[in-house]
Amino acid sequence: MAQQIPIHDLANGANPQLFARKGVRDIGPSARAAAEIDIVINENKRALIQNPLRQYSPEELAEAVEIFAEDHHLEDIKVILQKGAQTARDPYAPQSQRELTREELDALRAEREHPLRQPSKFWLTIVLCCFAAILQGWSQVGVNPANTSWPLEFGIVKSINKPFDQRAQWIVGAVNAAPYFAAAIVGCWLSVWLSECYGRRFALLFASIFCFLSVIGAACCQTWEQLFICRLLLGIGMGSKASVAPVFAAEVSPALVRGSFVIASWQICVAFGILLGYSANLAVSTVSGALRWRLQVGSAFIPAIPLFFIYLCPESPRYLIKRGLYREAFEGLLKLRNTPLQAGRDLYAISSQVQIEKEIFQASGYSGAMYLKRFCQLFTQPRLRNATTASAVVMFCQQLCGVNILIFFSVTVFTDASFPLSTAMWITWGIGLLNFVFGLPALWVIDRAGRRPLLLWLGPHLAWTMLAAGLGYLVTGREPHVAVIALFSFLFIMLYSPGQGPVPFCYSAEAQPVTHREVGMSFAVAINLFFAGVLTIVWPRLYAALGGTGALGLFAGLNLVALILVYFSVPETRGYSLEELDYVFGVPRWQFAAHKAGYFADVIRKQVLRRDVTFKDLYDDRR
Repeated sequence: MAQQIPIHDLANGANPQLFARKGVRDIGPSARAAAEIDIVINENKRALIQNPLRQYSPEELAEAVEIFAEDHHLEDIKVILQKGAQTARDPYAPQSQRELTREELDALRAEREHPLRQPSKFWLTIVLCCFAAILQGWSQVGVNPANTSWPLEFGIVKSINKPFDQRAQWIVGAVNAAPYFAAAIVGCWLSVWLSECYGRRFALLFASIFCFLSVIGAACCQTWEQLFICRLLLGIGMGSKASVAPVFAAEVSPALVRGSFVIASWQICVAFGILLGYSANLAVSTVSGALRWRLQVGSAFIPAIPLFFIYLCPESPRYLIKRGLYREAFEGLLKLRNTPLQAGRDLYAISSQVQIEKEIFQASGYSGAMYLKRFCQLFTQPRLRNATTASAVVMFCQQLCGVNILIFFSVTVFTDASFPLSTAMWITWGIGLLNFVFGLPALWVIDRAGRRPLLLWLGPHLAWTMLAAGLGYLVTGREPHVAVIALFSFLFIMLYSPGQGPVPFCYSAEAQPVTHREVGMSFAVAINLFFAGVLTIVWPRLYAALGGTGALGLFAGLNLVALILVYFSVPETRGYSLEELDYVFGVPRWQFAAHKAGYFADVIRKQVLRRDVTFKDLYDDRR
């Protein structure tokens, strides 16, 4: 690979004089070149956004591809790599490459205009990632209505119609929270080792086996301690799956529609899994005795079965490239893309960025085998720290908004608010339906409106609808009381589903570079699931202490806190390839926050004080 363009010369990246010919074969950069890379990406104070391949002139890129093909024994596909690399260098004007055939140009055009025209192996991969998400959602809600039954059977309470004492509140909270703490502490981090050593497919298979066996065990348990242990085992599978599946979907998807496919394969299908779980709960609600709650808990084994066939899918090309398996990566990309040109383009683009990232982190002492050091670098390397902070914020804010009160405890919340059990079950099912239906628009808007705008536009509405639902507890009269709480709970879910629901997992799956993607995603998911566990274990006591109005009002205020956190610490990732995001997250956090503070002040001056204001862009986009 050629040396990188020095920061002071980084302009169009097309000047052949910027490169020393004798350095082209030298893959490892000099100390000065490594420092220059580190300045561009790790401390990107000029806020440059650069296609990594624009650092070469066409002639230099052709020479670099020659060496790449020779070094990795890919001489038989050298022509494809040459055309693919030139196309990746100039993706917005591929017609300028005279070597491209009419069929190849049509394929590149169709990639933009008809993004759903993808090969069957691509769709198989996305569908199985969808089943991983369905399993995630279904597993979460099976215990929701069961909370009205198993405490009575196991002697935790003497009557389900009376308020639980403190011991019962903590036990119910612990059983509900167990999978989230197990996922955050064990499952997410186990997935780092599994996906690093054995690949994304093996990690998903491992997770599905854990989820399958644990829910069957939960349905057969005889004490609350046994139920607690089975829920812990479920969490190991949930954490592994939640860390790997969005990354797998992101790594096999084309950049232009990556957000839509990750949302479709994860958050939308988590919502669909929740709906299916609620439907299964309703279907067995008329079963008498303890069998009802056992069926509700155990039914989540169903979506685990398709994941046993995950090895029918190609492995992640980024994982294979990171392992040095370039031939296998190309063969996988041939199954995931419509033409060899697109496969060659993505192979070389991914390989180039992986090499750049390795050079950056090797210059700072990085070793791919040192998992603890990679984890520490999430907080010490500026580019990684910025991505880690942004991912943690969006994951944390998903729990701050309070949605899981309605997802995990809706039946008990509504029955405590004087709803009949049958009514509470149907309202809960309605929440699941709305969560799925109103998540579907995110498939269209997330790659058009962007991740950050969805969070900022919808955040204030989550606050006032949660507050209104809480105030519904003060309404007198049973029918108005029920109607107000249900109405604003529905509105909250409708506003949550296209924004705060799908964005965090999509965002976290794409934020980190390939060298740290597994550990970065695992940390982000661990944050999300840990605070889901905290919310779950404290909710029974919080609700008992503050009542419905106070507890929901508290989360209304936390939604405003989440809005502030997102505004000052979460940059946009829409429209950038996974490789170009190195430049986005290379901008220092203080510089990003200062720009957003200045932008907010300019909006006030323009809209309130009616002054003329010129808005300035943060990024110097030179793609």
